[in-house]
Amino acid sequence: MSRDSHVFDATAAQYDLWYESPLGQAADDIEKRLMAEAAAPLMAQDTLDLGAGTGQLSLYLAAQGARVTGLDISGKMLARARDKAVQANLACLFLEADAAALPFPDGSFDVVTCLTALEFFPYPADALAEAWRVLRPGGRLVVGTIHRDSAWGEAYRAMAGEGDPIFRHARLFGRDKLASLLGASRPSLSEGLYLGPDARPATLAEALRQDDEARAQGAPPGFVVARWVKPGGRHQVGGDSADWLPSVPVPSGDGPL
Repeated sequence: MSRDSHVFDATAAQYDLWYESPLGQAADDIEKRLMAEAAAPLMAQDTLDLGAGTGQLSLYLAAQGARVTGLDISGKMLARARDKAVQANLACLFLEADAAALPFPDGSFDVVTCLTALEFFPYPADALAEAWRVLRPGGRLVVGTIHRDSAWGEAYRAMAGEGDPIFRHARLFGRDKLASLLGASRPSLSEGLYLGPDARPATLAEALRQDDEARAQGAPPGFVVARWVKPGGRHQVGGDSADWLPSVPVPSGDGPL
């Protein structure tokens, strides 16, 4: 199993409460924008969102024109995602399945995304190998995860140590460990979320302003996005033929996971 379905079924009803706080809204906004930028182009792209949960990223990508299939191990999470899709009048397909055994043929998708879910996969390398298999040539695999070596990573490790029902199952990644999960294929990286978990902004606008200030003051990023591009020559993307360049190597220097 890619995640323990019982853990996430039990928290499905409360899961979206985080996104109602200004800090949660800001973190969600920053993370989704970084994911969408790395996944682009999105218009009319067949997109698979792994660990879709309650559909936060799936619905965001669908609103930008992607044809989205959201996949998760938790049926109760997906039930909420389906309700939200109906409310937003967005056409997303949500499937209950294991990320380590995807029920799709090779080369089914232009984009595969995974936002803050890889941390909970018992076999993350296997899940990424499956994601790579279902990508078409020129397709993008985009994985966003909490940065282990950040204030957010420290906070989540503390929560795990206190027995938090979700984060006690998490494994956080540093840059090098994340970049190594597909073996010799190396991703390009982008980063964000400089605002710390102890911030208490009153509004979303204030939270985003504080994030800009924290970045200017040199705070380390709390969120990292890895983008792999599958080789295969020229690939039809969004109606235009495009040449895909090799991914930029990731500098070494990070410590172990």
